[in-house]
Amino acid sequence: MKPFRTSLVISFVAVVIVFACLNACPQLASGQTATILFHQFPRTEPPEKFPPHPRLFLNQKEIGRLKAWLRRDRSLRNYLKAFTVQMLQAAGNPWLPDGNRNRTIRIAKQANKFALAYVLTGKTELAKAAAAILKAYVRVFPTYQVSRYKGKATDSTLAEVQWAAYACGAYDLIYDAGVLTDADKTAIEQQVFRPSGEALLACNHAHRSNWRIAGTSGAGVIGFCIGDRDLIDRSLNGQRDGAGRLVRGGFVSQRGWSMLADGIYYERAVGYTHISLLFYSWMLEAARHSGVDLWHAEFGGSDLDLGCDVDRQFKRQGKKVFKSYFDAVCYRAFGDGSVAKVGNDGDGRLKRAHYWAAAWRAYRDPKYAWVFNHGLGDAPLGDPLELMFVSPRMPSGKFDLSADAKIGLPGRHINDCTLLPNGGFAILRDSAGPKAVAVAVTYGEYANAHSHPDLLSICLYAAGHVIAPDMKDYGSGHEGHLGWAKQTIAHNTVTIDEVSQYPQGAHKDVWVGDTEQRPAFGRLVLFHPGERLKAFRGKTDTAYEGVTLDRTIALVDSVVVDFFRCRSADEHQYDLALHVDGKPGKGDVTFTPLEGAGLSDKLGYRFLTKIHRASTPGERVRLTYLFPGSGPTMQVVLLPDAPAELIAAKGYPNQAGHRRSVLITRRSGTNVDFVTVMVIGGAGKVRNIKRLTDLPPGLLGVRIDRGRGRPDLVISAEQSGTYTVAGRTFTGQVALIRPDGKEDVRTDEPDDGAATEIPSAPPRPPSDEDRAKGLVQLAKMYRDHDMTDESIAKLQACLEKYPDTEAAEEARALLRAWR
Repeated sequence: MKPFRTSLVISFVAVVIVFACLNACPQLASGQTATILFHQFPRTEPPEKFPPHPRLFLNQKEIGRLKAWLRRDRSLRNYLKAFTVQMLQAAGNPWLPDGNRNRTIRIAKQANKFALAYVLTGKTELAKAAAAILKAYVRVFPTYQVSRYKGKATDSTLAEVQWAAYACGAYDLIYDAGVLTDADKTAIEQQVFRPSGEALLACNHAHRSNWRIAGTSGAGVIGFCIGDRDLIDRSLNGQRDGAGRLVRGGFVSQRGWSMLADGIYYERAVGYTHISLLFYSWMLEAARHSGVDLWHAEFGGSDLDLGCDVDRQFKRQGKKVFKSYFDAVCYRAFGDGSVAKVGNDGDGRLKRAHYWAAAWRAYRDPKYAWVFNHGLGDAPLGDPLELMFVSPRMPSGKFDLSADAKIGLPGRHINDCTLLPNGGFAILRDSAGPKAVAVAVTYGEYANAHSHPDLLSICLYAAGHVIAPDMKDYGSGHEGHLGWAKQTIAHNTVTIDEVSQYPQGAHKDVWVGDTEQRPAFGRLVLFHPGERLKAFRGKTDTAYEGVTLDRTIALVDSVVVDFFRCRSADEHQYDLALHVDGKPGKGDVTFTPLEGAGLSDKLGYRFLTKIHRASTPGERVRLTYLFPGSGPTMQVVLLPDAPAELIAAKGYPNQAGHRRSVLITRRSGTNVDFVTVMVIGGAGKVRNIKRLTDLPPGLLGVRIDRGRGRPDLVISAEQSGTYTVAGRTFTGQVALIRPDGKEDVRTDEPDDGAATEIPSAPPRPPSDEDRAKGLVQLAKMYRDHDMTDESIAKLQACLEKYPDTEAAEEARALLRAWR
């Protein structure tokens, strides 16, 4: 994958961006039922009339543009020529459905390919092959029983949505090809598609789930394909009981509840976000072609989450829009497009897929074109069916992490750093460059059983390598899933008494979750994207009963300083794990192999191998890790203030069979502090690192000596206040200072000072000018897609609602020109 394009970093004055920690306001847990949802979601009306076929993922004008693109682009023409030859060869003997449902998706996809090849070439034999498949479904569909997991053509809702998209796509494209009689069409719509839609809407997951997204999206695609307003209505608005309670959610309620206000999908794993974007893209495009614009629709937040983060530090300001869903994925990435994995996640990079092309067509955001053209996957096209979503006008695109941005409602990207407070993510980046050091921290709530017990875990990236990664998902039936990935020790955070964080604990059930009475989540305490000092602080008192975990990460010129405080009334054993995707090198401590049994028989620990142990009397310990190829060298400097045990081991093998290095720093007590410094590569030629000892109570500090009498002092305060260190006074909780006194220090360079707990100003609500500009932008988008009536309507709405704005003047000029 190509690295992100870089540009000059925008100079940024080191202002304070920090938020006070409030008392917890628990949210409803993921397992709660639908009966608590009342009249809080507005309706989206199905269309009264439907345009002629094709109208699902392509219309006649778009087909015309594709044909024109083929005529002028030789490489694409050759690509489609080979595709057409392949489909013509298969047309004489198409795959037909039978009693075996295991291959129905493959069969429907072949029908879709026949249909696409037909509309691009006009060869009727291709349309006949697609029709033969669809008509065969009429014969076999009555023999299919709805499965336990609510599939009709397939065995589950997750598979059924894919079948529906391919089968409906084929039907839509050959509808007027003269290969289906009226009786054929009626039978296909009523005996095949409608029963599939009913099965999809009966999905076992009634509300907040990727399964429900699959069910509503698949049923919506079927409804828009066959012009069934009832299916569309239930797909969009859900289903209510006699008391008006929402008993089965639809697209509107899912957007209000499952898409958080910063654009994070509530299950948080990028892989599940990709799944939901895949399913939703079919629904959104089908709706758009019938005049229902879900791409730009505004949605309120559910009263269950208020569109806010857990602690309500970020109040809901405005309405949610679907675009933030795509933006949040982009800003979760490191410099080369790799992504910190969270929870049951299998995707470690920005994934190239057709929905990015569809999003570019809807929003014209160059980021989305960039991901489609440069993301993980083949280019320029991975599948001919992508042509239904790719605009001939789409550029190569650009994604520049140096530009500040707002993400959704409360999310923000400032000075190369990203905060997504609803999802519970923060990424500190040394710069916007593709090889810059970056630290991702996760502190968000335990969404459901797809989550891992990894509050305050970090992931470290540098020089094109995720050098301290999270664990990739194994799948729920794999021994590594429960035994390793679902255990806290497999993550870069603290495990207490060799038992995982709540709610996993000692449970041997991978589907265990938290409860409404006892939710699991972390709190944001500080986010400071300064010029040299970039800092994050988070806390949780829900991971272990009676224990507060408190982690502060400071990034200073590519040096990572980690202050991890553990506070409890009772004595515990604390294990801080660091998983490194590199080979241990030289160190200044001697490790002794562990003889006999393993370190522990507890879950997670039992899979550690090649265990070595060492002890330190409380002084500095320096370890080195080497990375293959062009990877950097990393020094890990441990700065304990009391005796500690070090455990070096190999973790559970990943899917490629590779065992990563594991370093565990173990201490026991009631109040335990871990201070760790990670130096990647030269990191500004760091000469020496030591822990500061002569500090006021409540402070932890590190001295980073770069030579020439210019040390940096990185200070972390347990309580925000005013402190004096090395002759410098600061107010706050994290500070980067250079000492006064006898040392030769250049005082004409201002330092970043202290990151304090001054709340930031909330984002301003959109003005009339903003709303008017939005309507004009919508009008232009409709005009680009030859939707003249819709574009005129948006311009007229602008004039009616906001006649005195500057955008209204533009609307008047456009009305005169377009009429």
